[in-house]
Amino acid sequence: MKIDKRINKYKLTKSSGYWLDKKIPGSIVTYDGVNNKGGKNYKFQIRSKANPNTNKKLIKYSNDYLDAIQILEALNNQIDTGDQKTSISTLSELSKDYFKYREDVDVVKNDIKLTTLKKQQIKINPIINEYGFLSLSKINNNTMNEIKSFIVNKKNNDKYPTQRTIEDKIEILYRMLDYGISENLFSLKDAEFINKSKSEKLKSKSQDKEHYIYSKEQAEFVFKHLQDKGYTYVSFILKLQYYLGLRCSEALGIQYKNFDRVNSILKIRTVITEDGFEELTKTPESNRDLYIPDLLLKLLSQEEEKSLDNITPESLIFPADKFYPKYKNTCNKSISTNKIGQILRQQFKGTHLEGKVQSHNFRRTFATNAADNGVPIEKLKYIMGHTTIETTLIYYKISPEQIKQAIQSLESFYNS
Repeated sequence: MKIDKRINKYKLTKSSGYWLDKKIPGSIVTYDGVNNKGGKNYKFQIRSKANPNTNKKLIKYSNDYLDAIQILEALNNQIDTGDQKTSISTLSELSKDYFKYREDVDVVKNDIKLTTLKKQQIKINPIINEYGFLSLSKINNNTMNEIKSFIVNKKNNDKYPTQRTIEDKIEILYRMLDYGISENLFSLKDAEFINKSKSEKLKSKSQDKEHYIYSKEQAEFVFKHLQDKGYTYVSFILKLQYYLGLRCSEALGIQYKNFDRVNSILKIRTVITEDGFEELTKTPESNRDLYIPDLLLKLLSQEEEKSLDNITPESLIFPADKFYPKYKNTCNKSISTNKIGQILRQQFKGTHLEGKVQSHNFRRTFATNAADNGVPIEKLKYIMGHTTIETTLIYYKISPEQIKQAIQSLESFYNS
């Protein structure tokens, strides 16, 4: 969002050509809200005066300045009268208002992608379908525990949800409730249950994915097994994770314009989502330029040479037809990350690695190997595309050899 400087307290920039002729608490500012995922574009952002009880401001958008003045007066009147969305009384109504607000405000500001917001709405829909009738005034510890139990026990395709899915759904639910309280839609005497419950870990009934670290021999077995079964490009994706630490979504999202063969650089800029849609990376830290080791450079160069007649700079290096020949001329479409997981489960069933081959574990293995070989944590954070070092620390597993070396170094210290 770009906000131009204001002249005095209640005037816009000269370039806007409009002036407020009376003092109205709050502000109207010029706004450059361009969203490339289907959101609306607005010229002005209207911010009400602060609510004296919550210190929150109401925010709306408009393309007409005179209309914006009227909206500002109406918002301030809502603050004064306490008439803020009083029609919202159930969990279902809260859900609709919450997602509309986020689409109108957060998507426009590019704080969240529209596709990501829609996925969150889909995740929460089963809860709303079951408990949407609940009055907001009736929500308490007991009802929250009942909803949590429903989330844990609700099967999809005869399977219990994973730990990650459980935590995602509960997090979305808490954000909705936080929003409702902050907007004075309802109040809770024991509202501390929201903050308390955020840190709770509900145990999934599904078998959690094991954070498995592969030896060189195991990694080579996986690569060869996939190639022998005709899944050369799935093997290629795993190699990008094993040798460069990429996320599966990042490997699938590589375009030819991101590949600099001359300088051996791979630019990470786009991802393919779990549903197969192309998006920009989620955080600035995810945008990074990585040196390509010779083994991967050779493979990527071969792909480029094979496809020169059928590609543009925006073409994906790994389109769908490279995984499934039946998909023809799909240079701008990819398979989903979920499909990669499905292939791995099928292909390693009955082998000594059954249930242990997940694409993300190759990224974890990269992090562990990097740490074992002395790569500083700050550099590893950049390579992995993490926002914080704490996240990077979660990703690598301390090996028995590291423990042995640490104790031996102390032994040398004591004996000196």
